[in-house]
Amino acid sequence: MIGASWTKSTKELYGTGLLVFHVFCDLNNIPNNCRCPTPPDLLAAFLASCTGAHSGSMLTNYAAGIQAWHIMHSHNWVINKAEYKAILEGISRLVPATSKCPCRAPFMTEVLCFLHNILDRDNPCDAAIFACLTLSFFCLTVQCTPQPDPNIDPLRALENHFRVNPASDNAHLFTWRHPTSGLRPLSKTEVIKQIAAIAKLYPNLPNLKGHSLHIRGMLFYLLNNIPFEVVKTMGWWLGESFMLYLCHHALVLTPFLQSKPDTINALRNYVLPPVC
Repeated sequence: MIGASWTKSTKELYGTGLLVFHVFCDLNNIPNNCRCPTPPDLLAAFLASCTGAHSGSMLTNYAAGIQAWHIMHSHNWVINKAEYKAILEGISRLVPATSKCPCRAPFMTEVLCFLHNILDRDNPCDAAIFACLTLSFFCLTVQCTPQPDPNIDPLRALENHFRVNPASDNAHLFTWRHPTSGLRPLSKTEVIKQIAAIAKLYPNLPNLKGHSLHIRGMLFYLLNNIPFEVVKTMGWWLGESFMLYLCHHALVLTPFLQSKPDTINALRNYVLPPVC
C-alpha cells in the first residue's frame, strides 16, 4: 500500500540514491545498525561527499529516497524538519556551479516570429514542430484563441500542419511524414534537435529548452491579469513548482496588488517599517 504512493520513476530514482548511500557507508565502515535510523551527521556527510558529482536537486532526491526507505520499513525518521531543511540548504550551497544547468530563457513571441521565418511551412517536420511550439506556448488549456499576429496564430499553424501532414483521425496530434519511414509521432528529441540546429546558425538566440515554453507561457497569461490559481490549473501543476518559472515579478504582481489595498499596505509596512 505505502509503496504504491510513489511512481515507478520515483522509486527508481530513490533506489539509486539508496544504493549510493549504502556504498558510501560500506566505504566508510558504517555498520548497518548505524545507518537506520539515519542520524543527521551521517546524512550530511553522505550528501557532502556527493556534491562534486551531482546537482542540488539530485542530492535532494537522494535524501528523500533515504527518508522513504525509513517510511517503507516503519523506522523512525529522527531528523527533524529544521535539521533536514538546514542540511539540504547547506548542501545546495556547496554544489559547484558546473553541476548546475544554466537558467532557461523564456520563449518570447519574438522568438516564435523568428522561427516562423526560419522554418519551412511546407516541410513536414518543420510544420509539425512549429504547430507544436505555438500550441504549447498559447494553449495551456484544451481551447485556443486566435492571436492578432497570423504568423504565430496556433490555429493557423495547426491547420498548416494538417495540410502538410494528413493523417487519420486517431493519429497523434503532431504526426508528421518522415521521408523514409512514413508517418510518425513528433518526439521531443526532434524538436530539440531542430531548435539546436537553428541556434548554431543564429548564436544570438537565447538558451531555449522545453521548459522555456512553460516559463513564457505562464508569464504570458499572468501579465494579462489571469490569476495565479487559474494559470496553475490551466498548466496542470499539482504543486508549487510553477513558481520557479516566475520572472518579471514586479510586472506580474503589480496588477494584483493594485486591486488589494490591504495587501499593499501590509507589504509597504514590511518593506518600509515606520521609524520610531
